[in-house]
Amino acid sequence: MIVAWIIAETTGIANTVLGFFARGGLFMWPLLACSIVSVTTMILRGLALRRKNVMPPLIEQEIERLAPGESPELLSRIVHHDPSSLARITRVALQYLRGTRSENIEAVQTRARHEMVRLERGLIVLEVIVGIAPLLGLIGAVSGLVHVFSHL
Repeated sequence: MIVAWIIAETTGIANTVLGFFARGGLFMWPLLACSIVSVTTMILRGLALRRKNVMPPLIEQEIERLAPGESPELLSRIVHHDPSSLARITRVALQYLRGTRSENIEAVQTRARHEMVRLERGLIVLEVIVGIAPLLGLIGAVSGLVHVFSHL
C-alpha cells in the first residue's frame, strides 16, 4: 500500500517536471545538460581535491618534523610511491637538495606550477558552462516572448 502511494506520488512529480520542461521549450534541454555536466564536474573535482589526496597528513607531518641538517631518508621513502601533489613536489625538492638554493627553489616552483595545472584540470568545463548557461536562458526567454506575442 505504501509502495503504491510512493509510486503514484513519484509519477506525479515526474510528470510535473517533464511538463515543466516541455512547456519551457527547446532551450530547457541544453540548460538541463549544462546543469548535469556542471554538478558532475563539481563533484568529481571536489573528490579529487580533498586535502588528504593533495596533501597527505603523513607527508605533511614528516616535513614539519624534519629538522635542518637532518637526513631526509624517511621522507624520501614516504614520498617515493605516493601519487599526491605534495609528494611529487617533495620528490623534486629532494632531488635538487644537493644543488644550489636557487636551483632548488626554481625546480620546486616549476613542479608546483605543473601541479597547479594538474589540479585545475576539468575546471575549464565549468568556465564554459558559466558563459553558456545564462545565454541559453536569455535566448529561451526571448524565444518564449516571441512565441507569446506572435499569437496576439
